[in-house]
Amino acid sequence: MSTMATVAGDEESDEESSSSCHTNETLLEEFRTTWQKELQQSQAALVGLNLNKESEESEAERLFLQGTEYERIGKVFEAIHHYRRAVQLVPDIEFRVRPLLAQQEDEVPSEAGVTHQESEELPESPAEEEDLSNVDLTLRFQNALGRCGKVCERVADEKVLQTCAHLSDLPIEIILYIFKWVISRDLDVRMLEQLSVVCRGFYICARDPELWRLACSRIWGVSVGSPKGMGYISWREMYQERHRVNFHGCYISKTSYLRYGENSFQDQFYRPVHLIEYYRYIRFFPEGRVLMLTTPDEPINCVGKLKSRTPQKKEVLAGEYELHGETVMIVLKRSGQRRQKIQSKRHPNFYVDNDANTFYLEMRILTTAKRRFCQLEWKQYSVIQFRNKTEFTTDFELLPNQYPPLRFSRVKSYHSESDAPL
Repeated sequence: MSTMATVAGDEESDEESSSSCHTNETLLEEFRTTWQKELQQSQAALVGLNLNKESEESEAERLFLQGTEYERIGKVFEAIHHYRRAVQLVPDIEFRVRPLLAQQEDEVPSEAGVTHQESEELPESPAEEEDLSNVDLTLRFQNALGRCGKVCERVADEKVLQTCAHLSDLPIEIILYIFKWVISRDLDVRMLEQLSVVCRGFYICARDPELWRLACSRIWGVSVGSPKGMGYISWREMYQERHRVNFHGCYISKTSYLRYGENSFQDQFYRPVHLIEYYRYIRFFPEGRVLMLTTPDEPINCVGKLKSRTPQKKEVLAGEYELHGETVMIVLKRSGQRRQKIQSKRHPNFYVDNDANTFYLEMRILTTAKRRFCQLEWKQYSVIQFRNKTEFTTDFELLPNQYPPLRFSRVKSYHSESDAPL
């Protein structure tokens, strides 16, 4: 019996071991099948990624080469657009395409009479900045605009209706007339300089000699002369270098001094001291008109009173000025002076100015290291009064503490709108 039991136990153990081996083989086969599927999927994904990468590289190469062709014919905006799209796909596309470009330049023979001046003017690498200190930008931009024939061009992918007109469709005469409205009769030349940095076409239009000739004629009138006769290269240089006043703001000075008061009736040894502070504002207009205001109010509350050419405030003095070299001569009268009617049998409606005052100012125009013509220094100041048909002249002593120089300050509201062209 013991022998039979032992044999039966051996058979059962053999069956268990064979079943466990079969199970292990099944699991191993399933693992191999799963691993092979994952390996095939990863290989397929890698192949697809390589194909996608190759397609992106080919597309970037095509865009970059097309951009170089646009740049060669002078279409800068289209070239920049294609360069940007190529770099977005492949950041180092330029270094990959450079050998191809060099090979194309070696294969294509140069035509007779054609030079490569444009390629020589471009920098060797985009990272290097071109030295424009000795380059005539006006001549360079004129040559570039001569190839395209327009002041400016549309952007290649600009989404606009076909019925809408673009600024590039306007003739050069209309654009220059728009520039005259920008400058306006107030000579907002600062805005003209800002327009010149928009594009190459605006840079050329902003340096049109006729615009600067009109500006100089409006300032100096019949005594404007000619640029060559006065030692200037152009009308623009005359406007910038010749002594004049600024129009896009006003000249301001602050005067402070101490003044003793009367002795107190209670204490004869006590004498008060008063601190006197006031401002003087002067604004010039191109046609020769000038306004002056003297008040203790701060500039933020007073510059608006000098905006109009015909102020309604009685405290504003209005008059005229003339430029003589570096000196400006000003004659002012109080606006809205009171007029007194004189009873006379011979002239029943005869009026005379009551206490009419005339102010004569002579100032020197100064230039600092940072700004041109930004200071006015006192040279002479006198007042002529008429009282009872008698003239009284008073000349003031121009002490530095009582008559400090006036410094120019820009006022944006003066040129916020244009009411007439240049």
